Amino acid sequence: MDSDQVKHEKLVLDETLQAVQNKIKILQEEKTYYLDKGLKNRAEFWDSITDMDDVEKALNKTIYNETMDDYMVVFRMLRNTEKMLDSPYYGKIKIKEDGKEQELYIGLTGFNTPPAPFILDWRAPISSLFYDAEVGKAEYVVEDEVKKTDLLSKNQIKIEKGKLQYIIDSSLKIDDEILQEALSHNTSEKMRNVVATIQKEQNNIIRLPYKTNVIVQGVAGSGKTSIALHRIAFLLYRQRNILNSNNIQILSPNTVFEDYISNVLPEMGEENIKSINFDRIINDYYYELKQEVENKAEQYERLLHLRKLTPDISYKNSIQIVSDLENFLKENIFNYIYLSDFVKENFVMEKESIIEVFKTYQDLPFWQIKNKIKGQLMVKSALWDFDYNEHKTNLAIERYLKYVTPKNLNLILYKDFLKAHGFTFQKSGNKIKYEDAFPLMLIDNYLTGLSSFTSVQHLVVDEMQDYSPMQFKVLNILYPCSKTILGDYGQSICPKESKVAIEQLHSLFDNSLYLTINRCYRTSEEIGNLCNLIGDRQDVVMVRKGGNKPQTFKINSNNEFIETIKSILKQVESKQYKNIAIITKDQEECDYYLNLLKDVLPVETINAKSVTLPNGLIVVPSFQSKGLEFDCVIIPNASAENYCSEFEYQNLYISTSRALHHLFLIYKNQPCKPLEKYLLMQKQN
Repeated sequence: MDSDQVKHEKLVLDETLQAVQNKIKILQEEKTYYLDKGLKNRAEFWDSITDMDDVEKALNKTIYNETMDDYMVVFRMLRNTEKMLDSPYYGKIKIKEDGKEQELYIGLTGFNTPPAPFILDWRAPISSLFYDAEVGKAEYVVEDEVKKTDLLSKNQIKIEKGKLQYIIDSSLKIDDEILQEALSHNTSEKMRNVVATIQKEQNNIIRLPYKTNVIVQGVAGSGKTSIALHRIAFLLYRQRNILNSNNIQILSPNTVFEDYISNVLPEMGEENIKSINFDRIINDYYYELKQEVENKAEQYERLLHLRKLTPDISYKNSIQIVSDLENFLKENIFNYIYLSDFVKENFVMEKESIIEVFKTYQDLPFWQIKNKIKGQLMVKSALWDFDYNEHKTNLAIERYLKYVTPKNLNLILYKDFLKAHGFTFQKSGNKIKYEDAFPLMLIDNYLTGLSSFTSVQHLVVDEMQDYSPMQFKVLNILYPCSKTILGDYGQSICPKESKVAIEQLHSLFDNSLYLTINRCYRTSEEIGNLCNLIGDRQDVVMVRKGGNKPQTFKINSNNEFIETIKSILKQVESKQYKNIAIITKDQEECDYYLNLLKDVLPVETINAKSVTLPNGLIVVPSFQSKGLEFDCVIIPNASAENYCSEFEYQNLYISTSRALHHLFLIYKNQPCKPLEKYLLMQKQN
């Protein structure tokens, strides 16, 4: 860009920052005004409370609440405006509509205060031109209406601490050099927003309609979590009359992940949303029933020790079990109930008539059938019982229906269902197995109905490969709202089964859209080649070119292992990396290496009770590393005896794909087969 253009952009930036500072002063004054007004109102209320009647108290409370609402609006505006002092915008488009040319800047939040230029919020409809359109004839959508325009130019702008760093012309997509530079950064304690480098395929998903159930299959490092969080911010902006941060939730893999993503929405000017996870859902549910259930990590460890996927687990993780169980319940429930004549003083309804009602409504869930029977009994009792009393009749019917089914019918039905398919029901110790918890909940929904969280209007599900179709069936009952669902079958411990289940998942949702993204932005090309070899992935396009090659170390003892770790830390010391992870196969191996290192190096760990991601060197089992990324990843035991099955190679793929800049693999005796193949390929090259 020539010097005149640079000079122009510096002038525009100076005018923008001045306008921002002026706006900040005004907002600070408004903030002080509303705070003082609220405090004064509260003080007057307490001084006069004894002289007020109920109407005056209610009026005073209303005035106070309205004042505090105004205060919070100004507070949020001030917070977002103050962020603009560092970087008010990152993009610029020049368009021509109706014969008029217009320059528009794009930032995290909108700003329209002269003499600053018109700054668009990145979520505004016209801002999609920056992410999606080529220079030339273009279009964007506003409230289902297609707007046509001429896109004359598009620029990427970098501003840091209020200083213009560069402005670059870009055409079809954000310049590759800028993207590469952004991707080369080290990790931080928290995930960052990526609005300045959102790619076209990501932007298309972010801006999908609110009511669409979006299912995204994306390879490791394709930005799925970023897509999810930016989609939340987009929905909060575009559906602000319907949605707020209190009625959107995210189903996350663990509490560390919840903390890791906690900065992204506030950076974009939105309030954080609540996170939940399936372990909490099932614990709360089964706690009421006084039963213990495995958590996901315990199931994961159990499967790793089996080193294979057994036929019953494979079936319980398939989409087939959903329809099989629903059909079994509908077709067989009549065999498990005890119907008899209903007798109450002067009124009798014979068993045959009750059976007739049952058969009429047998396609409904059993609890609804019982309600139909109850309704018939109430109506006929009112017509024929001379001594009819509604309360007494209702109690009598409730008593009658209580004994229509045996105790623990849900478990009886499930055991018989499994037996019909050649399986048996077994607990893991004294706990219900994780994969059995959800079929039992579906049976409970059929028998008695599950309560729904109707206050949630949109649910985001990350790491979908960790959830079975049966879990999604239960999730649809608990959360009957639109959903954004993201994951990668390749990061499942049983990818072949997970791939089939994910591809068929849309059948469980109305108005669903299934999309795939295969570009990896996290791992460098050199590391990615090994990861994809381990995971047997041919569908991954590596965006980060070059990078550090994976390094391997053969050792013979624990002392050599400790010295190797020290050597690795020395090698990367100058990079000032915040996160270096030793990722183990399972919890047992994690405990082993943690004990081995804790007396010689400062080292921490992540477990099910962890809340934040520690800095420095950590030892973590593969399962707990899901959704996270690290500057350096060290695999402490990539030996053939430790990873010797397809099942375990998949676990190794999950671990290695967490690496951004460095991947180190340590082994004794012989490397595992994928690593051996990689080393042979390196020799040949």
